[in-house]
Amino acid sequence: MKSGASIQLMMDQLKQFIMRNREKILVGIILVAVFAGAYFIEEKSVILNFYFLPVLSAGHFFWRCMGLLTAIFSILEVAIFASFFPEAFLKMKKLLSRLAKLSSWVGFLSW
Repeated sequence: MKSGASIQLMMDQLKQFIMRNREKILVGIILVAVFAGAYFIEEKSVILNFYFLPVLSAGHFFWRCMGLLTAIFSILEVAIFASFFPEAFLKMKKLLSRLAKLSSWVGFLSW
């Protein structure tokens, strides 16, 4: 009987935590999903177009400051991914074209 009450208490605490942080959890899930897509999908320029979703959702739920922080985190996430897996970003024959796409994406997010 006592263990059932403690499980119910833990479930109530988990529910309250999720309700307090539901927007942050949503932004985190979107970031993880886009990062996983960038890992598994071969054409990276398609995935880079989806990094605006967590920025827009953070900007909507948390206003400008959190939207900016999410944009900076997204840029850092892509930079870290590109440094660990450079061959995935350099498959394109025209390096300048890839850099132009990447810089326009960074400019869009930071705007």
